[in-house]
Amino acid sequence: MEKITKRILIAGCICSIAGACFCGLGYAAGGWDYAKEADLNKLDGAAKRSDTQGMKEDCILLDEVSAVDAELGDYNFEIRKSEDENYYLSYCLQEEKGELPLLYEVEQGNLKLRKKNYFYIMQISIPWFETEIKEEKVILYIPENAVLKECRVSAADNDLTFDNLECEEVEIKQKYGVLEINDCVFRQGTVSSKDGGVDAERFCFQKVDFELHDGDLELHDGILDDVILKFSDSDLEAEELELKNEIAIDGHYADLSLKLKKGQEENLSLILDTKDGSIEVAPEYYGASSVTEDGDKEHFEYNTREAAGTLKAEIRDGGITIS
Repeated sequence: MEKITKRILIAGCICSIAGACFCGLGYAAGGWDYAKEADLNKLDGAAKRSDTQGMKEDCILLDEVSAVDAELGDYNFEIRKSEDENYYLSYCLQEEKGELPLLYEVEQGNLKLRKKNYFYIMQISIPWFETEIKEEKVILYIPENAVLKECRVSAADNDLTFDNLECEEVEIKQKYGVLEINDCVFRQGTVSSKDGGVDAERFCFQKVDFELHDGDLELHDGILDDVILKFSDSDLEAEELELKNEIAIDGHYADLSLKLKKGQEENLSLILDTKDGSIEVAPEYYGASSVTEDGDKEHFEYNTREAAGTLKAEIRDGGITIS
């Protein structure tokens, strides 16, 4: 045991000495000066910090906007309520060689937003050089009572926030990041998130299909009307939820926990199925029905005569809790 310990200590000393030698060689060859002058956040050995002009901030008055089509790569994007009856586009972005890396135009009410020459950027921070990771974002402000006909947003590696948005049709695609939805009404459309999460509060979703992978879906104080929810490697938690018409939930490696608004048990039918998971339903609401078991499967069904909605949920490798 002592021989092994000595060998490990000797190997560690040798590696430390070799590392110090390499550091010295790098310093002597001008590595320190290069690291100070180079822009290490770009995969280009010739890129310099002097080429980066810093953060550009501005707020632009727009013509009336009725539709949004945004592909902003890794920029955070938000839609918020305007303080007046006008439309504004605000941004805080890092210029590249004096140019703004954002394209925007409004044509016949359609706002088109694009990031120029999108590529993935690694942020490298070296404390000695005071390199900072700055948040780049684009914000669209719309009047409080405005209704968008369409809102199509494609995001790669960023966060999305929608506040006080009413839209006839949405198409939101997000690869990585968090999606926040507050005080919004979506009439129809699709929402997908591959690796992130969705948090919605005070909302009304009608004929909207959700699909999530590797991210939780949290719903608070809202209405689901004729909605489809599909998720895997994710959990769905909801509080103060009102369900209307057909609600279909399909989950894999997931748990479903719903806390419904009071009175829902009088006009909501339930059809619940799990495989390799349990079903728990509040007895004070659905005491007349019971869970049936068949091997690794469980089933619960409750039908009301005057059903205003039906919840069909199937969960595999996870459980269902209704209260």
